[in-house]
Amino acid sequence: MAIKGLHHIGVKVRDAQTSVRFYEELLDFKKTDEFRNGNSHLTFLRAGTCVLELIEKPEIERMPAGNIDHVALDVDNIEEIVEKLKARRVEFVNSEINHCDWIYGGVKNIFFKGISRFTSSKPSKFAFASDEKSIRRTTTSFVRRCPKKTEERKMVNKQKDMIASIKHQMRGGSGDVEVLSLSEERPGRVRLFARLTIGPGCSIGYHVHEGETEMFAFVAGRGRVRDDGEFRDVQAGDSMVTFPGHGHAVENTGGENLVLIAVIVLE
Repeated sequence: MAIKGLHHIGVKVRDAQTSVRFYEELLDFKKTDEFRNGNSHLTFLRAGTCVLELIEKPEIERMPAGNIDHVALDVDNIEEIVEKLKARRVEFVNSEINHCDWIYGGVKNIFFKGISRFTSSKPSKFAFASDEKSIRRTTTSFVRRCPKKTEERKMVNKQKDMIASIKHQMRGGSGDVEVLSLSEERPGRVRLFARLTIGPGCSIGYHVHEGETEMFAFVAGRGRVRDDGEFRDVQAGDSMVTFPGHGHAVENTGGENLVLIAVIVLE
């Protein structure tokens, strides 16, 4: 069992905005990710190696704030650990491993119940989390929760059911980028299928893709991309393909949002 350390701690809060201000102003935490999942408002903060997930939900108004919701452990092989716990009849909150590609560029997690109890008299909740590097080392059958039967797959996704996240200084860029996951059911080699909205003056920093290809289709706005060492202007209707071992960056140089569809395919 290869546990690398603590991944993050999830804390219930009544007001995410007030809580973020508290941690940033008094404890020097920095907000790294923020998104909404149904009725949940989730915000990730980091200070050094310490990561907090602030969880704001409507039902928290009816319970004491500040309770720890879960403790997430960073692991190398999440499937191996899950099988070991299942063999010992440990109770899991969710029966399948989740893949959340909107957090930290992609994590896999699963929640299970411990034996100790908090003041709420409910079993404490733990989670295993495995980052995107670990995902690439494992077989693709565990990467996505795609049903085996074709008729069970969701072919159409409504925008109201899609999950949006805000990436602050994405890949070392400037400002905020909204990432809207267009579908959670994808072939195993497709790591990302999303709509990216880059505001005026904002950008995605230069980064190199290893072991994967990323494709862009620009659908609105104007901008400038870095294609390895060359810079090119782009606009709605243009496209871009970045192959393994090559890098790119994207900047909004116009006065309106630069919107693009992004697809990442693993080798």
